[in-house]
Amino acid sequence: HPEQKVVAPSTNSYNRLVMEPLLDFAVSNSLKFDAIAWHENGTRPEDLPGHVDDLRALLATRPGLGSPPVIIEEYAAPSQHHLPGFAVAWFHYLEQAGASHATRACWNMTDSANGVWSNCWDGLNGLFMKDNLTPQPLYWVFERYAQMLGRALGTRSSAPTDVVALARST
Repeated sequence: HPEQKVVAPSTNSYNRLVMEPLLDFAVSNSLKFDAIAWHENGTRPEDLPGHVDDLRALLATRPGLGSPPVIIEEYAAPSQHHLPGFAVAWFHYLEQAGASHATRACWNMTDSANGVWSNCWDGLNGLFMKDNLTPQPLYWVFERYAQMLGRALGTRSSAPTDVVALARST
């Protein structure tokens, strides 16, 4: 069925030991991927560009596979999930890596009004409280990022673990 889209491998993290044999199997069987996807839940934002660079290097040695887009199916570990600075860092490194799509992970939350609840089903992956109306501080980072227009302003840091602010000119 050539009209169907194939996205693979959808693993919990980037792993060259999984990716390399998968790509070899695809070459051997004349398979094509419409995108390559994985989760970045247990990593730091600054690790992402290295993972994407490694994938692109593997693809370069297998030219028949082309250059499928990279999708990060879920990102942000529970320890980073509600920290606005980490959201900025993830935006920066997702753009730097050239990911075509990315989705925040969702996790269980605890608060005095609701006890334990999942922001997979309520709260839009941590942007709101369980009522889906009360914004979390993280919401404002996403709201401002969504409003940015224009050309990206490049940034660099000599310490990649520093949170890097993004700016765009209009």
